[in-house]
Amino acid sequence: MCTGNFNIAGFHYLFEEGTRQLIAAKEKAEESDRLKSSFLANLSHEIRTPLNAIIGFSGLLSDKDIPDEEKDSFNTIIKRSSDMLLSLINDVIDFSKIEAGQLQVNITAVPLHKITTQVHDIFNLELKKQQGEIVHDLDFIVNVPPKYQTLTLSTDEIRLMQIISNLINNAIKFTSKGKIEFGCKECQNGDWIEFFVKDTGIGMKKEYLSVIFQRFRKIEETPNQVYRGAGLGLAISSELANLLGGKISVESVPNIGSVFSIQIPLKKEVSAYTPPAPVLTSPNYPYYKGFNILIAEDNQSNYLFLEKILNKTRVNIYHATNGQQAVSLAEKIPDLHVILMDIKMPEMNGIEALHAIRRKKLSIPIVAQTAYALADEVYNLKNEGFSDYILKPVNPNDLFKLLNKYLI
Repeated sequence: MCTGNFNIAGFHYLFEEGTRQLIAAKEKAEESDRLKSSFLANLSHEIRTPLNAIIGFSGLLSDKDIPDEEKDSFNTIIKRSSDMLLSLINDVIDFSKIEAGQLQVNITAVPLHKITTQVHDIFNLELKKQQGEIVHDLDFIVNVPPKYQTLTLSTDEIRLMQIISNLINNAIKFTSKGKIEFGCKECQNGDWIEFFVKDTGIGMKKEYLSVIFQRFRKIEETPNQVYRGAGLGLAISSELANLLGGKISVESVPNIGSVFSIQIPLKKEVSAYTPPAPVLTSPNYPYYKGFNILIAEDNQSNYLFLEKILNKTRVNIYHATNGQQAVSLAEKIPDLHVILMDIKMPEMNGIEALHAIRRKKLSIPIVAQTAYALADEVYNLKNEGFSDYILKPVNPNDLFKLLNKYLI
């Protein structure tokens, strides 16, 4: 009799526990579906908003009744909207790679001063660009003591800069006045470096701090203020920090501000320190007269863009529309100095063309121009034997800096 009662009681307990677990799983699935639906709706909005500006203002550029000074402002809007759209596309691609478990990192020795110099230049320039376009009254401060500048990180430079950029852009988005400070300090017996991004923005409530890095989360407490973005940046940053062997955390107080911190492993060595150098704000056209460049590009619009900016350098330009033509021209053009090689082309792709040219014992510098912006794909291109690479959409200043290595 006792045994029977015990079995019934045990059955009731297991039934109730199973029911609780089913309810919890159902609620979790519903919450996940709700977050995904919200994310997709927000993503659609974030794609269409810059596209609306790009398409709309591009159409107005052909209106002869609009003064040139107005068209200059249209160009600025088109450029900023394009940058927004490109950033969103990169986030979606990275997020997809993370979801599929295919995102890889390349850990190397990276001088800390290289990171701080990039941050100093990029974001001082970014805030200057935004003055007048967005109501910002911000000071951007890079606070890195000289004793840390000689340290060397053990990390993936591209991915670490992606994390830092996400955090600083986030701080700019949620901070209308005051300051944003970027700095670092050693921690845990000198085995780690801790970067921090501190702002005087809107801050967050305590209950949000445990979910801010979760996927599909976008916290907006202010009903009369819309903040751009799909809500992917912090989730991607957290995943990247884990892949780099580090971690990311946040402290925040509403209406006071937030401090985001990233801990990254250090290497036990020092490197030479170079002070920050100014960044060019507009194309500074070099003089390449007498040099020969072959552009292998099947997309006519992409070729015309490169031709327009390179014509101002007085360089001699040759054009191949597929890999086969690129190989043939590489043999025929006397004193060919650089090849800009598109990767995805008909008949023979850029990688096949590279190998064909190298088999002919031609040591011409060959630069991959690619839309494959993911870090592991870029590293694979370098391993194939390309002298260098440049990412699409091509920035003129980046192109000239790269060509200077091989022509000047």
